[in-house]
Amino acid sequence: MLCLTICCFPQIILFAIEIIQMKELGMDYLNAWNIIDLFQLLIFWVMFIEKIIDISNKEYDNDFNASKVLRIFLILTSVMKVIHFIVIFEQFGYFIKMLIKCLEGQVPFIVTYILYILFFVNLYATL
Repeated sequence: MLCLTICCFPQIILFAIEIIQMKELGMDYLNAWNIIDLFQLLIFWVMFIEKIIDISNKEYDNDFNASKVLRIFLILTSVMKVIHFIVIFEQFGYFIKMLIKCLEGQVPFIVTYILYILFFVNLYATL
């Protein structure tokens, strides 16, 4: 709990910076990287409130643990943020841009793959 409390102070400062950017840029603020920043802040605050209320110790559902899912999304947004900062360096910039283009091309496959997985999960659950 102490670690999360200490982490609140930088998060408050980062949220203030995001608010200033929103005021200055208006609707231009809503690009992919700023949405990732807001999503990361939102996940952190949800995790912090969850720890304060101590929801995770109550057993609502034995198979689903929301704090683990939140941590996974927090790690994913952190990796995406690091990738954004690595683009600055010329040696990594081309590699990261190529990686992003490859992932953009795989979106239709990933969506189709997830839909098939959901289909077979529902099929398995009904049988």
